[in-house]
Amino acid sequence: MTTLPLLARAEHEPDEWAIRSDNHGSATWSTLADATLRLAGALKAFDLGNSRRVLVVARNRPSTLLVHAAAALGEACSVPVNFHLTAGEIAYIAEESGARLAFADGTTREATVDAVAGADVTVVSLPDDGLAGAELDAFVGDRQPLTPRP
Repeated sequence: MTTLPLLARAEHEPDEWAIRSDNHGSATWSTLADATLRLAGALKAFDLGNSRRVLVVARNRPSTLLVHAAAALGEACSVPVNFHLTAGEIAYIAEESGARLAFADGTTREATVDAVAGADVTVVSLPDDGLAGAELDAFVGDRQPLTPRP
């Protein structure tokens, strides 16, 4: 699914489930679209360098989907990184991709932080459940949500 159908679904079916997980949280289309536009605005404002790449070192969670969708709208390229990789392997991908930002979940945060130690890469923790988490919310802050172009 591309991000534009996500926004269309939010407009036409705002209260229907976009994500349903017994173990990791659920979100309606309107909630997912709002969070996606907010994060996309933050990504667009963040200095991602010329490559505009964002590492996503996380398991399949609602927040992982959020980052991939927001990256596409925020004119960034998400680089999915297998959560089984070691810090050395993650470091190689980070360096080769030119990423300046990495998103990691609870099980991958330590390896991701170790991987980018000494590099100009910011690591943001993703919540293991749902779309909102303290560190992700702090990264987004009070930046303006992205306004999608028609």
